[in-house]
Amino acid sequence: AGMYIPTAGAVAIEALHILESFDLAGMEPAMRAAVVGRALGVAFQDWQLQDSPEAAARITSKDFAAQRAAELKETMLEGGGEPESLPSEFQDHFSGSHTTHLSTSDGEGMMVALTQTLGPIMGSKVATPGLGFLYASTLGGYLGDMQPGERARSFICPLMVMKDGKPLLVLGAAGGSMIPVAVVNTIVHFIDEGLSFPQAVGAPRIAPGFGGGYSMETHVGAGWTGHVVEAVRAMGLEIREVPRESSFGRLHGIRFHAESGTWVGVADPDWQGTALGARRRSGGEW
Repeated sequence: AGMYIPTAGAVAIEALHILESFDLAGMEPAMRAAVVGRALGVAFQDWQLQDSPEAAARITSKDFAAQRAAELKETMLEGGGEPESLPSEFQDHFSGSHTTHLSTSDGEGMMVALTQTLGPIMGSKVATPGLGFLYASTLGGYLGDMQPGERARSFICPLMVMKDGKPLLVLGAAGGSMIPVAVVNTIVHFIDEGLSFPQAVGAPRIAPGFGGGYSMETHVGAGWTGHVVEAVRAMGLEIREVPRESSFGRLHGIRFHAESGTWVGVADPDWQGTALGARRRSGGEW
């Protein structure tokens, strides 16, 4: 469950639906990374020009994702791998500190994923008296040029993953165009690779390169190894190594254990953040 168009919930949902057609769990790390990067590239392409209820229904449908997955498999068999170049304004960049994501839950199991962003230079610099917050400024800049009648696009992607009708993960990130990238990579590491949730949040990420090729996280301690990067290159993909920390989104999330009724909160080790929980006192109060 994600946020509606014109935010990037559809990017994450379509990419995850495409990836359902692949046996990610049975792949070597290099192949899994290549498939995830390609799926994200396809999802960004489909999302960038769509802004209607009909478009949202199409790009989040499993039938459409199966079609896109079949096209992707054919491309892979033919030895291709470079996606159509994505708009330059969707660049993979460090987007500063003007976005905050938090994931939270209460004692009754209600869960919330919340992403708040101002945009650069203190947003619009406009506030309504008595409300206590500034309005965002998202017309132009890294979100692209807007035309009259269009809605401002946003990369925010608070997301909930359910299992058997119950919440399993609640997560989201900061980081501009890397927000859905962080969300999808983390979910794949957790569900398909079988990592614990803290391990999945700290695992390396791959992204479609905005302007061509792909970007792979390679900073010391949490990046892809040189062996994996070279193996992906050997598949014919153009790879840009990014050794800078915090360049692939900064994710915060919660993993819910239904069997024990407990939560595990995780803050991205790449960034300033923390996980906190309430403790029950002896008298029963929190």
